[in-house]
Amino acid sequence: MRLKIILIGLAFFSIFFLINQVQAAEVPVKNSTEISEPITISDEHPYNQIFTIQAGPFHPTSISLSNSNFKYDYTGDSLHSYLVEPGWNLKLFHFLGAVYIQENLALSSFKASLPTQGGNLSLFMMGVDIRVRHAWEWFPLRAVIPFIEGGYQYTFYMQSGPSDFESTQGSVGNIVAGGGIDFWLNAVFSKSEDHVNKYNFTPVFLTAKVNYIAPKSSDVNLGSTTFLAGLSIGI
Repeated sequence: MRLKIILIGLAFFSIFFLINQVQAAEVPVKNSTEISEPITISDEHPYNQIFTIQAGPFHPTSISLSNSNFKYDYTGDSLHSYLVEPGWNLKLFHFLGAVYIQENLALSSFKASLPTQGGNLSLFMMGVDIRVRHAWEWFPLRAVIPFIEGGYQYTFYMQSGPSDFESTQGSVGNIVAGGGIDFWLNAVFSKSEDHVNKYNFTPVFLTAKVNYIAPKSSDVNLGSTTFLAGLSIGI
C-alpha cells in the first residue's frame, strides 16, 4: 500500500513538472529591461549604406613616365606595391538583389632608384573610382552575400625625386570590375537570444573580392587582376 502511494505521488509530481515546462516554453523571452513583448528579428537586411576599407597587392602592367629632362621606367620590384581602397556604398533599389552606387578612393605608391643620378623616386597614385554594385542578398546562406560590380576609375599620379628635375604628374582612366562576397560576421546571433540582437543595427562584414583593372595602351598601364580583402560596416 505504501508503495502504491509513493508511485501515485511520483506520477502527480511528474505531470506537474511537465505542465510547468510546457508553460515556461510558451512564455515570450524578455530582455534585461523586462520588455513584455517577444523580441523578433527581421529577415530583411537592415542597412542602406555600407562603409568599407580593403587592401591587397597591386602589380600594374607597366609604368613609364617622362618630363622635359628624362624618361623613367618602373620595372621589376618597383612595379610591386599595395592598393588601399576606402569606399562608400549607397543602396539605390532592389532588382534581383540590392543595387548600389559605389564610390572608392584607390590609393597606392611606388618606389624606384635612379641608377645614374643617384637617389630614389616616389610615385603616388590616387584613383577616383565609381561603380555600380549588385549584391545578391537573397542568397540562401544569410551570412554570405555574393556581389559583382563594375565602373570606371580615373587615376591621378605624381612623381617626385631628389630634385625638381624628376617631378612629373598626369592622369589615366581605366574600366574596372570586380566580384566577391561579404561575410556577415555578426549575423550568426541566434534569434532565441534573450537580448536585442545588435547586428540589426550595426552589421559588420568581412569582404573579399577579385579586383580587375582593364589594361590600356598608354605609358601608364595599370592593367591588373588583384585580390582585395577588408572590413565593411552597414548603417
